[in-house]
Amino acid sequence: MKWKYALRFRLSTMMLLVTSVGLFSGYVHWRRTVIVRECNEIETLGVTLLWTVQPNDNIWPVVPSKAELKFAEISSDEIQLGATTYSIDKAKVLQDEIMERLERLGVQNVVPVKDGQRLSFEVSTRSTR
Repeated sequence: MKWKYALRFRLSTMMLLVTSVGLFSGYVHWRRTVIVRECNEIETLGVTLLWTVQPNDNIWPVVPSKAELKFAEISSDEIQLGATTYSIDKAKVLQDEIMERLERLGVQNVVPVKDGQRLSFEVSTRSTR
């Protein structure tokens, strides 16, 4: 008789474990999908995320800590980000939006790349507000 109760306890424990693993796997898949979608959208704006291979990437997706923001100065009042040319004012607004998105994503530093040349400094995405 004791064996029946022990078996029930083990089955309920196993069901709890399987449910927990399923929920965790679903959350990881959802998180990976959100990260990939956001990264693809950001990369269309001229940002290159500097990915590194992590041993736990298959278990828990990790966002890179650095990115490159590529831009070209077309004229004194126009800047090209990605494939689109913007006025200086619109480019500043877009840059602020990009930095906020990168900060939310978890990227800590951005390296500016002007006309194909990496600049010698990094910009932090952390807001100073």
